[in-house]
Amino acid sequence: MVILIAAVALAAQSPVVPASSGGERRLTPEQIEQVLAEAAAKRKASERQASGTVEIGDLEPMRAPPLHGEFGVSAGTGGYREIFGTGIYPFGADGGAAVSFDFVDFGDRNYRRDRY
Repeated sequence: MVILIAAVALAAQSPVVPASSGGERRLTPEQIEQVLAEAAAKRKASERQASGTVEIGDLEPMRAPPLHGEFGVSAGTGGYREIFGTGIYPFGADGGAAVSFDFVDFGDRNYRRDRY
């Protein structure tokens, strides 16, 4: 019984600290306030930087998108030949023109063709 009373008295004198589980770390109220103050300062700095105006002269000119297109040739029986191509030319940021050509030569047509 004496041992039990001594254990209770010893437990009452030492403060109870909860055991930390794994990698858990608790912050003191002062540390929490410090973290919140740093976060508010960073937020204000980013808002100040984002709200700055940019002059047109400071911007780099936009490069025009590259020309895009295709080119092809074809040859067949009876002298059939064909050459074709398409090019898409961009103008500014939102304009463009498309140009196409096609040359077809059906070859020697000295034979009679029944159309019906």
